[in-house]
Amino acid sequence: HPVYYDVWALREKSISPGDIAWHGEHQVPSVIRSRRNLHTAVQQLTKDNLVGWLSVESAFGGFGIYKMKVAGQGRYVGLIGDEEICEHVPYNESLGKAGARLFINPECITHQ
Repeated sequence: HPVYYDVWALREKSISPGDIAWHGEHQVPSVIRSRRNLHTAVQQLTKDNLVGWLSVESAFGGFGIYKMKVAGQGRYVGLIGDEEICEHVPYNESLGKAGARLFINPECITHQ
């Protein structure tokens, strides 16, 4: 089965609430650990499993439509302290603070 593309950028409270990679080692967030793996969790992100658009805090893959008044509010940052992070997460977080909302459209999901 295909896996949602770039799950490192995905932040959604029930599927991927935190960073799946720490210190270069892939780890599964605690919400997914119980008898499920990350692959199983991201299978929720298919048009057959989503009803309507899914509100997320961060995502990547496919395409994005941004309003110009908030697009310039974001900043891509790949490090926080000494820890490498997905640069889309702080960018999307800053857009959220500027009032933007981000959704995954189940009809337009990129898989790898």
